[in-house]
Amino acid sequence: MVYRKVTDTQGNAQQQGLLEYIGSRWQQQWPLPNQPYCRSEMKRDPIAKLKTQIAAAHRAAGITDRPARILEVMGIRAQESTPRSKQKPFSARLADSNSRRHVDVWLPIHHLTEEQTWAVVDEADTR
Repeated sequence: MVYRKVTDTQGNAQQQGLLEYIGSRWQQQWPLPNQPYCRSEMKRDPIAKLKTQIAAAHRAAGITDRPARILEVMGIRAQESTPRSKQKPFSARLADSNSRRHVDVWLPIHHLTEEQTWAVVDEADTR
């Protein structure tokens, strides 16, 4: 699991959630419909950093004859928006793939409704 990391006043890295991120902003506090906070800062950026680290570790281990295979797993549901409903539950992410890494994306709860998702969370006894 990856998450947004920030450095505190003592130089220690710590997790920053959406509410902490909003509270740290000196600008407008709550997201506007056309300017959501969680797009890149909370999701894509931490995932992109991890994909780069995985590919670098792959090469550092001496594996240079093939790209690192990376499976990006996200909890995106089709019900959340029209653009998300058009995403495929499993696909190759060609834009993130190159000679050092091949990235596939899996959306395991894409087909679930919000109610079904919370039922799975409750059944697994997770928060």
